[in-house]
Amino acid sequence: MTNVLDGLTAKLSRVPAAYADEAAALFTVIAERNGGLMIRGRYQLTAAEKKRYVYDQGCTLIMEGIPSGFWVWKETGTSAHAIAVRRRHKAKTRGKRRGHGATRGHAPTFTGRPARRKPKPKRPPGRLYGGYGHPVMGPVRHPGTSGRRAWTRTVTEATPKLAQALELALAQAVG
Repeated sequence: MTNVLDGLTAKLSRVPAAYADEAAALFTVIAERNGGLMIRGRYQLTAAEKKRYVYDQGCTLIMEGIPSGFWVWKETGTSAHAIAVRRRHKAKTRGKRRGHGATRGHAPTFTGRPARRKPKPKRPPGRLYGGYGHPVMGPVRHPGTSGRRAWTRTVTEATPKLAQALELALAQAVG
């Protein structure tokens, strides 16, 4: 007759490491769903494992929100602030430095007849060219946002699911 308890401690000692992998993956999925996209869909808010400590009796898993600044905005909101007008940047090389390679360490360039240039496309009138869709002459006053408690919702939603995942990991280890 075989003893059911033979090797049980060895099986149970592997549970914390397997559970930590599953817990990190589950938390990341929930964080992506609650975090959503930021800045016109360019940044997906997600979570990643920062530190993991595995013991015989259990494990400690520290998760962090990525990118952290956007998670703070989603959690606590932003205060009212001014958004400055974007300025166009000018070329850094001007005047005599450009095209004369004999001075200041630049390579020599062809000084024959210049090629015919295409005419520049005409810009829309006023300040419509900046991408705002309307003239913006000064800074815009943003009223701020209220926080949606996204990280808190992620932790609250993940807690019962992590308990279920632990029960499943224990059931697979024992039976």
